[in-house]
Amino acid sequence: MKLGLALVLGLVFAMAMVACGEATPETVIVEKEVIREVPVEVVVKEEVIKEVEVPGETVVVEKEVIKEVEVPGETIVVTKEVPVEVEKEVVVVQTLEVVKEIPAPDKFGESPKLAALVRQGRLPPVEERLPVDPMVIPVVERIGEYGGEIKRSYLGAHLSCNFGRPIRDGLVRPSMDASAIVMAVAKSIEPSPDQKTWTVTLRTGMKWSDGHPFTADDFTFQHEERMSDDELTPVKAAYFLTGDTRVSVRKIDDITVEFAYEIPNSTFNESNLVMDADCGRPGREYRIHYAPAHYMKQFHPKYADGGEAALEKMAKDAGEPDWKAFYRNRDTTIANPDRPTTRMLVLDSGITNKRIIGNRNPYFYAVDPQGNQLPYIDRWIWDPVADREAVNLNAVSGLIDFQSRHINLPDLPLFREHEDKGGFRVVLWDSLEENDVALSLNHSDATMKGEYFRNDDFRHALSYAIDRDKINEVAFLGLGKARNIMPVTGTPYYPGPELEYKYMEFDRAKANMMLDEIMPNKNEDGFRLMSNGEVLDIHMYGGQFADTMELLKSDLDKVGVMTTLQINAGGRGNVYKSNNLDATATHHVASGLIFSYPDKLIPVLDHNCSWCAAYGMYTQSGGEEGIMPPPEIQQLIDWYKSGSTLGDQDRFKVGQQIYAQHADKQYVINVIAHSPFTQGTIIVNANLRNVPEQAANSWPHRAESTGYPEQFFYE
Repeated sequence: MKLGLALVLGLVFAMAMVACGEATPETVIVEKEVIREVPVEVVVKEEVIKEVEVPGETVVVEKEVIKEVEVPGETIVVTKEVPVEVEKEVVVVQTLEVVKEIPAPDKFGESPKLAALVRQGRLPPVEERLPVDPMVIPVVERIGEYGGEIKRSYLGAHLSCNFGRPIRDGLVRPSMDASAIVMAVAKSIEPSPDQKTWTVTLRTGMKWSDGHPFTADDFTFQHEERMSDDELTPVKAAYFLTGDTRVSVRKIDDITVEFAYEIPNSTFNESNLVMDADCGRPGREYRIHYAPAHYMKQFHPKYADGGEAALEKMAKDAGEPDWKAFYRNRDTTIANPDRPTTRMLVLDSGITNKRIIGNRNPYFYAVDPQGNQLPYIDRWIWDPVADREAVNLNAVSGLIDFQSRHINLPDLPLFREHEDKGGFRVVLWDSLEENDVALSLNHSDATMKGEYFRNDDFRHALSYAIDRDKINEVAFLGLGKARNIMPVTGTPYYPGPELEYKYMEFDRAKANMMLDEIMPNKNEDGFRLMSNGEVLDIHMYGGQFADTMELLKSDLDKVGVMTTLQINAGGRGNVYKSNNLDATATHHVASGLIFSYPDKLIPVLDHNCSWCAAYGMYTQSGGEEGIMPPPEIQQLIDWYKSGSTLGDQDRFKVGQQIYAQHADKQYVINVIAHSPFTQGTIIVNANLRNVPEQAANSWPHRAESTGYPEQFFYE
């Protein structure tokens, strides 16, 4: 691959191509040549697809593709006229490839406010604050201008996501469209040929927000004192385990760290996408490879003055039950703004239910293509509000500058009406997640209801009973799609088009016929009875999907399945899951990263799996809690555990098996997917520039950060 002066970073995801129909000898499919001039040179990769094996046949597809690659600020499209002859329909899946990072500019600029602090002797010069080889973030429209502030609204403790989403940080980040992995804190990540060892090279001279050097010691400390302590960190990050074996972490030198596994780990880079530094919520630090050792040692009994006894007293004085809880509390900037960070902002306080300000990190390690230290914006402000209605009022009044959190798609007509008067525009980013909303029946329900929830035909019948087109129009403004749980077409784990709409058509008569076989008896109101003579009453919990839940209830009532809605009961704290209750309307996210973010689709973590909470508890606790999964569900767990130990092609097949089983069994009865409903409806100040019209909308990828807010600026 050749590279120009524009920054093309990371690993390029495979874009699947579907060849449809059978071609006669005279049939030739031609792609038109489209070339757009850009102000910088970018040469994209040429790929040749030759022979693809699918079960039971060999399909030959010869096609030269110069593909589309989206990186922050630039989309380059170059296609070439090439004859293509297709024998059978086939989905071509390709592997990830490494793209080398471009060197940074030789000279650096900075914010006038920081320059003033340098002149006053309160900060070192920008050349000393930046790494020798900073990350370069391209711009969407043009080089920006320094200054200004971005205002947002927040609801109580949910600042953790409100704060964390726009300023995601970690070893790597996704490109704007999530088709590439971009090096961030890491300068490079290189695997050994057998993928048992991964070597991470850091940026020379990078610093924490307090000016202390960021080095390999921050990785070994986190691994030895945090990650490897099963009491301090009972839940392990995806990178920490391969199969049932743990990673070892070794410092090679100050900027080089080695992650070594006993067996191959082909998903190390992929797993890095779902982990961000200082995630923002106490208890979530297990997702992070590193921590500021120089700061956190004072809260660890091995290093603290007075040892564990002193820390226990500090914990009790702070209202924490023990030193471990106190350590976890001190290890997040949401609760402890004194903790150094590598993010672009430094908070001025923890969650106080008052105005919170995030000021520019003077040691942030990224620059624009001309060498100007980012971010351009001086500070971000979060103002507390009482409820979502207050968020809407702030939005239409022009008091929000960039926000998707708590901005709801059903309110889009209201926002459109007030755009000009409020001085904002609405941007819609479609979701990459497996769905926007689904009906999740709890398979691990220990009551008689569970016998029906575990019945494939019962779930398929309910699926036929749902009028998804109506739900899409009413609750999603016609912007979503009805499809089964699976990643978007073109990702390596996509199981095939034949499964997208299996059991998804609206057929009330068929639903009634199937239910008559399973539950023939009804009460005087027409609701179906279980074998013990009691009405099967599905208690559906949910928070943000009130419209969908009302429509689902109407559809299920019409086939004799009683549904009781508890719209606000399950909206916070995952109460319904931790108590093993019966059903929820919720969304399920892995965004095609099934081996790195499995907990919504595979029961491997406590109560995070909404459709089988007790199975997840059993798996995580090693059988000490919860309910043992049946063989069919255990198969999903086994596939997940084996997947990351396999080479790319074999791992792709296992991932496809997982999604295929989900689609066939409909463990989660999908309703709508790929709309801007979840975090994709974005209020943007009319004068805020470099905001992309489309970017990856996904929790594992941490949208809004996929729009690269570091390069936002006011015109």
